Amino acid sequence: MALDFPDNPAIGQAYGQWQWSGSQWTTGPVAGTDGPPGGQPVLVVNASVVLPAGSAGFIRIENTTGGPITVTLPSSPGQASLILKDTAGNAGTWPITIGGGGSTIEGQGSLVLPYNYSWAELIHTGSQWVQI
Repeated sequence: MALDFPDNPAIGQAYGQWQWSGSQWTTGPVAGTDGPPGGQPVLVVNASVVLPAGSAGFIRIENTTGGPITVTLPSSPGQASLILKDTAGNAGTWPITIGGGGSTIEGQGSLVLPYNYSWAELIHTGSQWVQI
């Protein structure tokens, strides 16, 4: 089941556990062991989802569906930087496909996280996503 984020959210508007900051959807600043240091926003997804425009920071993928899922990157990412990680540790059983959202990822339409706890760090160059 994909989330359907509002197209024109108001600052502070909530959608489930996410909140619109005026430039991106976040679940709040990183604290403790929730994600990487540096105060990056942390988004938690547990099923197939299309990330909203403005998404950036750490994407914790906690697949609870009992099957493979797809996380589709924003279609208008700007110069976004994302870290996507299988924090549930079950991508070896249920692979996680990262879809390009209209852009390519290293020249391909998608990227698969096939191993438990695997991750990808991506930056959008303005024309495609690249791994760093």
